[in-house]
Amino acid sequence: MEAYIIKDHSGLNRWTWGFEFQKNRYSFAITTQGYSRNDEYVQRWLRKYLN
Repeated sequence: MEAYIIKDHSGLNRWTWGFEFQKNRYSFAITTQGYSRNDEYVQRWLRKYLN
């Protein structure tokens, strides 16, 4: 898995993502700034849209 770094207008790193997928011509990315308390919701969302 490749990680991507997003920089702001001044070149500072703001967030990264390590998981990206495309579905129905849309690109989705999961950032590394997630919280473990949200894992259940993210997993549910992924199951819904990856099937």
